[in-house]
Amino acid sequence: MKFQYEAVIAGTGSFLPKKNVTNKELFTRISGFNAQRALTALKKRNKDFPSSSAADEVFDAWVLQVCGIEERPFLSEGELEKGLEVESMAAHAAEAAIQAAEMNLEAIGHVVFSTYSSSRIMPSPACVLVKKLGLRQGLSLAGNGSEKGDTKTVLGCSALTVNGACSGFLDALIDAVIKIRCGMFEHVLVVAADYLSNKMNFSDPTSAIIFSDGAGALLLSRAKPEDTRPKILGFASAIEYSEQVYMENSGTIFFKGDSGPLVQRHAVNSMYNIGLAALESCGLSFADLQAVLPHQANSRIIEALRKKINQKDILVLNKIAKLGNLSSATVPVLLDLYMRKKIYAKTYARAQKLLLTSVGGGYTFSAVVTEA
Repeated sequence: MKFQYEAVIAGTGSFLPKKNVTNKELFTRISGFNAQRALTALKKRNKDFPSSSAADEVFDAWVLQVCGIEERPFLSEGELEKGLEVESMAAHAAEAAIQAAEMNLEAIGHVVFSTYSSSRIMPSPACVLVKKLGLRQGLSLAGNGSEKGDTKTVLGCSALTVNGACSGFLDALIDAVIKIRCGMFEHVLVVAADYLSNKMNFSDPTSAIIFSDGAGALLLSRAKPEDTRPKILGFASAIEYSEQVYMENSGTIFFKGDSGPLVQRHAVNSMYNIGLAALESCGLSFADLQAVLPHQANSRIIEALRKKINQKDILVLNKIAKLGNLSSATVPVLLDLYMRKKIYAKTYARAQKLLLTSVGGGYTFSAVVTEA
């Protein structure tokens, strides 16, 4: 499909809570952990693992084996506005992206906000975010109205909240790219934030060890002639209905049955296949990439995806050890870390090609190909 405009990345930003909770600290909140069973599994993989280890040490080693997480950011009580923690994290990340882009707030015409963990349904989290950022609101008539055709309607910022689970940010980004390309908006703010440490079932260690809290943002702009900012090159998105990963409204996240291995295998294949579709949409292949920024659900999933891609010169970013699974905020946080090191610090060469790929419960999967 031929579009009138190109979309470029003007700036990125992220926010992570101050507190990083280690596995041993998390253990104090966990119930239902079978230390003896975990110890048996650990000794099968490592015969030298001490049989006399304390329960918290067994838990620490077990978490590292299961998902590769050493610590994860958790919001502390009172760190952000109570009841609006999700929107507050999003505002911090968005402000960083706006600052990086050196963008005037008045120029932002649209916001797409990905979350499924806000404590509010109405007002929409996107509307709350617009207010927190001080973006233009409402609509008005400009002109003195003395002659016919003398006035025009002036629109404030519009905003949309989306829920695509862990792939929500990329769904939001695809929506924004299309709106930029067709000329509907000149500047669109795309944000993702999730607060999951208060929605975990701590009596289910298999799910409680994974998730964390944070936010990421990207400011997308219409490309100008001879624009050197990174362009969005292609994208793809799809869904496949499943209840293997389940969450009631305002409830806790859990995995149905013993579905871990199936979820893991499906995550690897989905991120690979949707990534391939996104690459094909812009005439590229995995061999054309310099880096892949995948959703960080599990270290074994990331490693399996790296092997499936099978390109030794491609960096497949793995930051789960310190970030945990930030849900829909994962990809924009990774992108911000990557871009700030590469672009804003001006220490790396430009014109790289990146693949952003994610899978979420439901199942949802999306991918975006971008320059960096």
